[in-house]
Amino acid sequence: MSNLSLYNQPDRSQTGVAQQLSRTENQLISASVPGDHNLRIADMTGKQIGDIITAIVLKAAVRLGSKARDAEEQKIINAELNRDLITKLPGFTEREIMVALENGLDGMYLRKPDDPIIFTPSNFVQWCRSFVEQTKKPVMKKAAQLLHQQKDEEFTAPESEKLRMSHEFFLSILKRVLDGESYEDYGNVVYNFLDKIEFLGCGSEQKWRAMDQAKLRMIAEAREIKDANSQRSAVKNAMELIAKAENEKPDELIVSMAKRIIINEKMNAFREMPDDEQGMLLESIAERVDYMCIELKDPEQYKPDEE
Repeated sequence: MSNLSLYNQPDRSQTGVAQQLSRTENQLISASVPGDHNLRIADMTGKQIGDIITAIVLKAAVRLGSKARDAEEQKIINAELNRDLITKLPGFTEREIMVALENGLDGMYLRKPDDPIIFTPSNFVQWCRSFVEQTKKPVMKKAAQLLHQQKDEEFTAPESEKLRMSHEFFLSILKRVLDGESYEDYGNVVYNFLDKIEFLGCGSEQKWRAMDQAKLRMIAEAREIKDANSQRSAVKNAMELIAKAENEKPDELIVSMAKRIIINEKMNAFREMPDDEQGMLLESIAERVDYMCIELKDPEQYKPDEE
């Protein structure tokens, strides 16, 4: 099961994680969980998408005090929003869309502090993308780390059960990716699973290339920090870690980011596979997990011939 579905279950570990997050962070995670009253764009009817477009346009008009010059211009804006929601934002839930809009209208995603806040379909799409990178991902990373930490403290499962849980988590991530949702492998859970069952399919050349990309990404992310002092400090730290990696064992932050890059490539490749190839790969992975559970003498799987 995914980080989101795990978070949504009412057990003690989830309560503990929620208590360590702020109210805003908890609301953000709740907004990311799809449900009957919080559908993903990809699961909506045309009328439901039309209702969201109306809400978007109305909120922008009220907040900014501006609207289309005439009905024809509004019709064009609505058509652009409809196309963008369906083709560029299918994995967003309704509440995520509205949170991204609110943040954009509040000026949270301006390129420069003095830039004017202007609502257009293209700016709206950019706000949604900035919402994922600057708002959602950091919170989901924090929640995932707290969840894994608390699960490790509370429960030590047999190796075979851990493998089963990793397989379920992997399948849930694939479903989210196929639904159009982006995934960042914080904690390297998917990487470690595929590596364990020997399905990573990643040679040394690809790993070294990912390491180089991780170094560049680390610097780029540091430079994206808006506060000047924080940015300088982050860039300096990134450069020090990279320099150290050239002469010593690479820092775990760089290694972890390289692993995330590899998984991103794997997920993109899976998304592009024909359906029959996807099915064959998933069957092979399931068979491998079953075989390894037998080797680990899983009580539910291991049945000696003499029985």
